[in-house]
Amino acid sequence: MYSPAAFAPTGSEIGWRIVREHPLGLLFFEDGSIAPLPLVCDEGEQALRGHLARANPASAMPDGGEVRVVFLGPHAYVSPTWYANPREQVPTWNYVIVQMTGWISWLGREETRQVLDDTCARFEAPGGFSPDWVDGPLLAEMMDEIVGFRIDVHEVRPKLKLSQNRSPEDWERVRRRFAEAPSPGPELAVWMAAAKGA
Repeated sequence: MYSPAAFAPTGSEIGWRIVREHPLGLLFFEDGSIAPLPLVCDEGEQALRGHLARANPASAMPDGGEVRVVFLGPHAYVSPTWYANPREQVPTWNYVIVQMTGWISWLGREETRQVLDDTCARFEAPGGFSPDWVDGPLLAEMMDEIVGFRIDVHEVRPKLKLSQNRSPEDWERVRRRFAEAPSPGPELAVWMAAAKGA
């Protein structure tokens, strides 16, 4: 991923923040296949966990294979009309993204069930759905159709393209426009402020 210095923060913390806030990742396998999947982030262990359909050919990939996962955070169009001198500018797009690379390992049935429990706990409201709600035999059938995995991440490459290459005046104009815009504008405005020192 091309990432000029102005858009490449140091450290991995920002990358893990993107995953926490935008957990749907595009998982790229060595054979060129792609799987969009919600992933549970284990930042302390530098790992991601999820599951996919056993029928997915990607599930035949051997343990230890290298995979890449891309998480796209908030993003939006930037109009030249927002700048101090719009006739001297062109449109662009601001965005927050992270690419993670790691080694995949497939999980056994018990660990896969734990992934299901942890995924529901992560995304359900308190007291919400749990796999325990599903009748035992039916849940066993469903478990036969999926396989869990863990990715041990060895590289985290965030990119924050948030007008850092603009003049202070234009940067502030863009930030202000996002702050006043519909979603995801306000979220981008927050990221812009945070990225200023990143």
